[in-house]
Formats: sequence, structure tokens, C-alpha cells
Amino acid sequence: FHFMQIEQVIAGVNGDTSSQAIQLRMRAGNQNQMQLSRLVVFDAAGLNPIVVGDPNTSVSGTAFGSRVLFATDAFLSQTTPTTVPDFPMTNTIPASYLVAGSLAFQNSSGSITYWRLSWGGASYTGSTTASTTNDFDGEFGPPFAGPLPSNGLDALQFRGNASAVSTSNDVDYAVTSGGAVFTNNGGATFTVDGATDARPRPRLVLYPNYPNPFNARTTVAFEVPRAHHVRVQVFSARGQLLDTLVDQRIPAGRQTLVWNGLDASGRAVGSGTYLVRLSTPQGTQTRAITLLK
Repeated sequence: FHFMQIEQVIAGVNGDTSSQAIQLRMRAGNQNQMQLSRLVVFDAAGLNPIVVGDPNTSVSGTAFGSRVLFATDAFLSQTTPTTVPDFPMTNTIPASYLVAGSLAFQNSSGSITYWRLSWGGASYTGSTTASTTNDFDGEFGPPFAGPLPSNGLDALQFRGNASAVSTSNDVDYAVTSGGAVFTNNGGATFTVDGATDARPRPRLVLYPNYPNPFNARTTVAFEVPRAHHVRVQVFSARGQLLDTLVDQRIPAGRQTLVWNGLDASGRAVGSGTYLVRLSTPQGTQTRAITLLK
């Protein structure tokens, strides 16, 4: 299992970051003892490791260039035909790791890393090294400059051939053009199209708060179609900023916040009509809310 590339990674389909897949490729024949390996992801500082692939058996395909496919359950119906992975992903890559992080192919104890893919450019400050098994100097950096793809149908793909060693992640990897194609150990291929997923797609919407009117506190719910930096603020009817409920990157999907009728200094505001504004790179929405005491 030692001579292996991390060939392709997708961290989400159309903003659904529960739909993920990782594809490995054998650099030599007979690299099928996958039960001796694992896949681990690290955050932007190279810390907080999470096991995302932990195979417990070998695979039957042993030929040079054979693939090994890991996928989450949510990813399976995002392709045509429906994906048949070789192994499930044990955990998803957290949304907070997608801007900058690192994925390591290791032995099962984690004592040796055989291939490392890091992303996020200078935002990634963790280790970029591994053994010299698949990289002559053991230095897999600098990292790929961008984030892991999660907002469309594309994946991050190794551009070398099946026998290639690593040189550096920023040179070796590129985002695919259009729907990525994944391959399992049996040679079946699966094209990412997102069309067969029957679940409702997240959309940009600021829902009516509840209760409304309210007395002590009210819940503000909103939905974003992609992971974005999101700002939710409360203004007076005259446009004075009273409080900021959130100002950070938020994963795709529905989120809820609570406003307790206080301004940013902790002072209670009076009865009246206020405005809640949701601001994202995709647009802004505003709703009126009423406080009655």
C-alpha cells in the first residue's frame, strides 16, 4: 500500500459539504493491502487530526494504476451512475478545514505519512512533509494555492501520471474543468453531476423570525446555498446598527440565531420595530421584527 497517490478530492457538490469523495491511485502493482493504511485530515495549522478513511480489508484490484475510492453516503447519488465506493469515508472533512488544511495517506498507526496533499496557500501553516516513498525529498509543499473544491461539480486532481512522484502540491494539483469523474477499484467510473440528488438545495433566504412580535427573545433563521462569510445584524428603524449576531464564515444550509433584545453594549432596547439584515457575497435580505414589552 506504500506506493500510492492521493489522486483526487472533492469536498462538496454544489455547496453540499456532506457530499465528499477521495480517490487514491496505485503507483505500482500489488498495492492493495488497504487495511494497513488510513486517511487523516488536519486543520489550517496542521493540528486537530480527523480520520476520514479507515479501511479494514484489502481491495481486489492490484494492477499498476488501479484506484481506491472513498466516499460519503451523501456523495453516492450526486453522480451518474450512482457511485459504488470501495470504502465509506469514516468522517467528512469539516467545513472549517476546506479553506486551508492537509490530507495525509498514512500507515494504520499514523506513524508514517506516505503522501500529503495540503491546500490554502499561505493560509496553511502546518507540515507539508512526509516520507520519501513517493516524493524524493519528502517535501510535498508548497500547498495548492486555493481551497478544496466544494461549491460546484469539480474536484482537486493530481496532474501527473500513475507512476509519477510528488514534486510540490502547488504544481502537481489543479481543479478539474466541469464535472469530475471518479473511479473505483473495479474500474467503474462515476461522473459528478448533482442531478440525481432529490434533496432540496440550500438557497439564500432570511426566514421570518419567531415569535414575532416577541418580548424577551426571538429566533432568527436563515439559509445560505454555499459556505460563505455571513453577517447578520440588527438595526433600528432609522438604520442605526444595534447588534451583530454573527460575522464569520458559515457552512451551507439552514442556521439559527437568537436575539435577546439587547444592543452590542448589553443594554435593553425599547419596544418598537427593528430590522434584521442578512448579508452574504450572494446578496442581502432584510426583515422587520417587532419587540413588545
